[in-house]
Amino acid sequence: PKCGYIILQTTVPEAMVIADEYDKIITSKISLEKYKTIGIGPGIGTHKASAAVLKNILQSFSKPIIIDADAINILSDNKKWLTKITPQSIFTPHEKEFERLVGSFATDKVKTELQIKFSVEHKVFVILKGHQTQISCPDGTMYINTTGNAGMAKGGSGDSLTGILTALLTQGYSSLDTCIIGVYIHGLAGDIAVKKTSEFALLPSDLIAHLGEAFLETMQSK
Repeated sequence: PKCGYIILQTTVPEAMVIADEYDKIITSKISLEKYKTIGIGPGIGTHKASAAVLKNILQSFSKPIIIDADAINILSDNKKWLTKITPQSIFTPHEKEFERLVGSFATDKVKTELQIKFSVEHKVFVILKGHQTQISCPDGTMYINTTGNAGMAKGGSGDSLTGILTALLTQGYSSLDTCIIGVYIHGLAGDIAVKKTSEFALLPSDLIAHLGEAFLETMQSK
């Protein structure tokens, strides 16, 4: 949306930004041929014009994409579009977004069963964010992440994960490695940052600021 242009260019001047003609929604059909992957969802809203942009991407883009936030909410209201999603794509819902997608569940056991079923049925990865983030795979395999802390349970933390995942997938990592590395590094950056900020004061921007240290720690541990 146009309203984000100045904010992005001010806070992240190295980012290359294409802005829609509208201030608060996205409506433009962007030529997708030159892109290796797409991360979509954070901040786009669920307006019917933005939903049409998502539908166009699902119909036109043949490579795996990262689907988060409002993109998940749009799909929850348009479940027939799930058949258009490229296999090996990655969903990154929190628990309420996942519930909108698959229906209600009374126990963690049922939630996990529904997560695996969704991955297998649609041939996608699902990163279900929470106390211990779970990654389900198209073959039914499940991974549990060991990094991260309660201070990360704040708005914006998931958006930073979407950015990390999109960056890894664009660099040529497989969808599986993107999920495992991305979630681990995201949580590790939070664990490094929280030592300086406390869980109470930890912000999503702190995660991003400590990504470099997280990557260095991972490389040194080899």
